[in-house]
Amino acid sequence: MARPIPLLPALALACSASSPATTPVQDHGSTGSSSTGEAALDGSGLDPTRGGSDTTTAGSSSADDGDESSSSSSSGGAEACPPTAGVALHFVDPDAEPHWDSILALAADNPAIRFVGQHRPPQVQPCQWAAYLSYRSDPQPTAADIDALLAGPQPPSLVMLEELHDASSEAFFVAIATTMRDRYPQWAGRWGAFVGFGDYPLLGAGIDALLQADAVLSLELYPRGSEYCAAGADSATRDAWLAEQFAGNAQVGRTNWLLARREHWGSASVVSPLLGVGDVLLDVDARAVFLDRMFFVWVTRTDHGALIDAAHGGPGAYKWTPPTPLGYGVGNTSRDLAFSQSYTHYGVDGRSDARLGEVACP
Repeated sequence: MARPIPLLPALALACSASSPATTPVQDHGSTGSSSTGEAALDGSGLDPTRGGSDTTTAGSSSADDGDESSSSSSSGGAEACPPTAGVALHFVDPDAEPHWDSILALAADNPAIRFVGQHRPPQVQPCQWAAYLSYRSDPQPTAADIDALLAGPQPPSLVMLEELHDASSEAFFVAIATTMRDRYPQWAGRWGAFVGFGDYPLLGAGIDALLQADAVLSLELYPRGSEYCAAGADSATRDAWLAEQFAGNAQVGRTNWLLARREHWGSASVVSPLLGVGDVLLDVDARAVFLDRMFFVWVTRTDHGALIDAAHGGPGAYKWTPPTPLGYGVGNTSRDLAFSQSYTHYGVDGRSDARLGEVACP
């Protein structure tokens, strides 16, 4: 019988606010099975144009996985963050707060909302920070790097790694999940991986390894508005298509398949949907309406409405930044408000009527 899914552990973090230097995360989104996105010019997955910092920085350890198992405790600081049923991960540019100030306001009342970055954005507390590492970095991050971050002063609430999406990345995640499970079991539930928008059974070995390590899984679910409009002549048909983009069907394994694997392994992994909010994904005239439609369809046409309720922080979002070369940023400063209003409508108020109605497709 599967184990019940527990609350995330009370995260023992020092929550006093200092203001470290910040680095905006890089694009890793795609509508295909590969999600290379807008990587840094040096191929590292990090932004080489931004300065380093002597404050808390993801991936700062030079330790080797060949070291003995860490003797660090799971405390990592003086004060514990509140336990939550799940997490909602939001990619942000710390230098463009007007693009995500509505999400920051939500986070003041919801400890499940976390902000993703290589460095901690100065606007958020350690309890709200999910440190970002990329397997594309050279050298690649190791389990010892994760341990060093979580055991250090003012540690992040989570360490999240980009990204399981193909055979090469799968080998990396199988190895790191095995090492984390065997050598650093104290960090179960405090680290995880982003999973690309593809056919999950094709990544089965990687997903199974992460589930067996009780890693957090953030599912990149990035249907495009134009694809939604092309999926049928009426809203009912289009909504059915959108639901399958999230949950999967007989041909493509998505959330239904992954949650069945979680039950199979008796895993305590937290599963968190990540919606695309960038211009290139919401490529219809009424972008806020399609964004709201994703909430509506998730709640009314999948069996997993609880994954985006208030206890889980709602869905996460990629990404709250100004426009980027590949279009994954947001071209206005009001979309985060539309997101927060839809989150409140469905996740807090528990409503199942469409807040903004149907998408006006051409």
